[in-house]
Amino acid sequence: MASRCARTCAAASPGPFALACLALLHAQARAPLAPRPCFVHVGKAGGGTIRSFLDANRLVPHEYHLKPLPRDHLRRGVCSSVVVSLRDPVDRAVSAFNWRHFVGGKEHVPRSAEDLRVETQLYGCFPNVTAFAQAFLRPASTDNCTRLARWAVRPNVRPRDFPAKGHLWKGFRYHLMGAMSRLRHQPLFVAR
Repeated sequence: MASRCARTCAAASPGPFALACLALLHAQARAPLAPRPCFVHVGKAGGGTIRSFLDANRLVPHEYHLKPLPRDHLRRGVCSSVVVSLRDPVDRAVSAFNWRHFVGGKEHVPRSAEDLRVETQLYGCFPNVTAFAQAFLRPASTDNCTRLARWAVRPNVRPRDFPAKGHLWKGFRYHLMGAMSRLRHQPLFVAR
């Protein structure tokens, strides 16, 4: 399998697929029975594509998607290396907003009537991401839509309270902040 993946890595080079594949090969070559690599899948940063590539090559890392990489996983040796998918933060926020928008976005089935109400209210206020971004230029308490936009990107609001929110504010900082001090002791691969 390693030689097949190495050929695939070489064919995909340069790019996030090759990088993720090489990171996993690096970890497997060092110790085939050692802990697996950890894949930090930052939402709307190409992680789904990287995940599909890893699956196709039968590479199975620990995956952290919409949840932070636990610091103790690095300390206890759960992760042999760390692969992170990253994207320009503004591009990622635009993608996250559009991803669930009912005009041009993917069709999503809300998990509850409350999810439907909140998403309908947010996307009813903002027909596109430009209108959403302009809400941050207005004073904080001007109207309900402005308050809703600011609420949608606040980190202390749980994603279950606002399903689209998970991808809006859970970027690189959210996923790695608790583990940053331990990352210098790990092989780290960034796919952009």
